[in-house]
Amino acid sequence: MKKDAIILLVLGALCLSTFPALADNWIATKLRGNVFVFSQGAWVRLERGDVVSDDRVIRTMPSGRVSFQRDGEMIELSPNSQIQIVDRSGRRFTTVKQTYGRVAIEAEVQNVQHFAVQNQFMVATVKGTRFQVWADEDDAGVDVDRGSVEVRDKVHRLLTTVGKGQHARSGENTPLKVSGAGEMPEVRNVVTRAVIPAAELEVDDEDEDESKKDKKDKSGKSDDPDDEAVEAVENKDKKDKSDESDKSDKSDKSDKSDKSDDSDDDDDKDKKDKKDRKGKKDDD
Repeated sequence: MKKDAIILLVLGALCLSTFPALADNWIATKLRGNVFVFSQGAWVRLERGDVVSDDRVIRTMPSGRVSFQRDGEMIELSPNSQIQIVDRSGRRFTTVKQTYGRVAIEAEVQNVQHFAVQNQFMVATVKGTRFQVWADEDDAGVDVDRGSVEVRDKVHRLLTTVGKGQHARSGENTPLKVSGAGEMPEVRNVVTRAVIPAAELEVDDEDEDESKKDKKDKSGKSDDPDDEAVEAVENKDKKDKSDESDKSDKSDKSDKSDKSDDSDDDDDKDKKDKKDRKGKKDDD
C-alpha cells in the first residue's frame, strides 16, 4: 500500500509539473481565410484548434484572420500581419513580436506587467487591458480600447502612458506622439525621465511624406523571400481547386452530351413512327 501511495504521489507531481508548459500554449479558436505558421523549415496552413508552439512565426494573408486564446487572454491577428508569440518561463510574461500588420490584445488584469507587444519602432507593455498595435515599414501605433498602456519609443528613447480612447504613434522619423480623448499624457526621456516639451515632438508633415515616398518600392513586389513560399502554397491550393472544377465541368458536359444524344434518338424514333403511320394511312 505504501509503495502504491508513493507511486501515485510521484505521478501526481509529474502531472502538476507539466501544467505550466501546457498553459503557455495558444490555441487557434477562430480562423478565417488563409493563415500560415512556419514549422520545420516550411510554411504550413494553420487550422482551427491547432496549438501554436512557442516562438513560431504566424502569418495571415489578405483573406486571413485568426484569434488565439489561452485561459482568459486573447491575441487577434488581422489580415496581412505577421507575429511570433514568446512566453517567458518562470513568472509568466508574454511578448508578441510583431513584424508588420495589426494585432489586438485582451490581457488579464494583474498587479504586475505581464504582456507586451514589440516591433521595430516601439514596445507596448500592460498589466491588463485591451489594445491594438499596428506596424509597417515606416512607423507604428497603439490604440487603447480599455485600461492604460505603457509605450516606449525604441528609436527616440521616449516613454509615455496611453489611456483609454488615446492613440500613440512613432517611427524612424516620427518621435512618440499621443492623440485622442482626454488630457494628453507627458512624454519623457527613457534615460533621464525628463519631460519632453510637445513642440520638440512635432514633425513637419511634408518632410514625413517625402521620407515615406523615398522608401516606397516602385516595383510593388515584396522583398521577403518567405512571401514566395507562402504564395506557392496558395497557388497549389488554387490549382487543385481549379483541377477539381475542370473535372466537374467535364463531367457535367459529358452528362449533358449523353442526354442530348438520347434526346436525338428519341426524336428520330418519333419521326420514324409518324412516317410509318402516314404510310399506312396512304395504303388504306
